[in-house]
Amino acid sequence: FFFQAEDGIRDHCVTGVQTCALPISVRLIGVPVASTEVVDTTGAGDTFMATALASALRRGGDINEPALVHAARAAGISIGRHGAASAFPDVRELEALLG
Repeated sequence: FFFQAEDGIRDHCVTGVQTCALPISVRLIGVPVASTEVVDTTGAGDTFMATALASALRRGGDINEPALVHAARAAGISIGRHGAASAFPDVRELEALLG
């Protein structure tokens, strides 16, 4: 979860394996995640954060439900592969995710 302070995102942690969530003000946004065979979780958090930020920037700067959907899908790709940087979705996969 991300904990938002008035000065921006202060901290985050990941919990559970079936959802990812983001509290915005007093509203918590949760999105389902796809079931994925886990090969290696190295770099999954980095993949999630990078994709959430990229999605937000492409759409005007808000980390919201679409950004979480994109991030969860990208992290799902990442955990299905070995390695960290080598498991990150490639440009073609990211374009397909971010539409």
